Amino acid sequence: MGRAPSRSRPGDRSCNSTPGTCHGSLPMPAYTKKQKLIDALTERIESGVYPPGSKLPSGTELCAEFGVSRQVVRSAVDWLKARDLVDGAPGAGVFVREQR
Repeated sequence: MGRAPSRSRPGDRSCNSTPGTCHGSLPMPAYTKKQKLIDALTERIESGVYPPGSKLPSGTELCAEFGVSRQVVRSAVDWLKARDLVDGAPGAGVFVREQR
């Protein structure tokens, strides 16, 4: 008898399926909502729409503008904080940092 085709195990990052799909089934998003939000906010910061020291819109406002969940907003803001583009604390808001 022949061997059954191997299947990926949970946590296995290799995928030999059709590009752009996960294991040949559902298409994977080419551009995530989080990445779109990160790109938009980064562009606004770099272009001066949000100058250094300015406060970003609230999470609720960003959710409404971009049609995303609060988790997506938090995740995108965390990404911007990790790259020193913004700084903030709960209750105070998120502010654009001086760019080096």
